[in-house]
Amino acid sequence: IVVAWEPPDGDGQIVLEDRVSYLIAGSTTWQTIRTTSRQAVVPAPRRDYVLVRVAPFGPTGEGPSAEIQVPGFPKPPTRLSVREGSLQWTVPP
Repeated sequence: IVVAWEPPDGDGQIVLEDRVSYLIAGSTTWQTIRTTSRQAVVPAPRRDYVLVRVAPFGPTGEGPSAEIQVPGFPKPPTRLSVREGSLQWTVPP
């Protein structure tokens, strides 16, 4: 998942980098990516969701963050069978 953002209207604070943190559903550990390009790539969740948080970091430390929950992608169908005139599959749990 490519996460991209625009900086907020200037408040005079110096931003050295942005910190993108993400937490995949079921995990208890946040992972952090540091960037200066206003975008980052985080892993796509396979089923549930991923929480993504972006915060500026400057000489005085980390600023306020923005957070979004990105839904995961469903599992592909299983037991796929094709017969002339029909397509059948089993929906994964």
